[in-house]
Amino acid sequence: MGEEHARAMLDPVASAWYEESTFQRAMSAVSEEICEGDTERFVEFIEACTVHGINHFLRIILALTTPSYLLSKMPVLWSRHRKHNGKLAVEIGERNARLQYTEFPYFDDRNYRLFVRGLLRKTVEVASGV
Repeated sequence: MGEEHARAMLDPVASAWYEESTFQRAMSAVSEEICEGDTERFVEFIEACTVHGINHFLRIILALTTPSYLLSKMPVLWSRHRKHNGKLAVEIGERNARLQYTEFPYFDDRNYRLFVRGLLRKTVEVASGV
């Protein structure tokens, strides 16, 4: 990971805010070193992390909502989580949803796109039970 990102990996602080470059480097290391470049393994890894990271209280909250409602609130969550870096628009259909991310430079990185896919898929799964 290099000196620049070593502290975040060796002595992480849950309440700390780390630079996007640290997260990007961590995803790259997971993709290359743990998943050996296998896209599906990387998405499965992100999905497992997502499920692990959703605590009991959040599971209860997610179970009380619908996937459509959850996805409709993603722009608010995105703006808070990414510190207003980029935009997210959501269109909800009867049986599908379209999320369009813009003005977020890190989506040039394939791992970010895969990260979002795995995160959304498992979050919706926890909310819907499907």
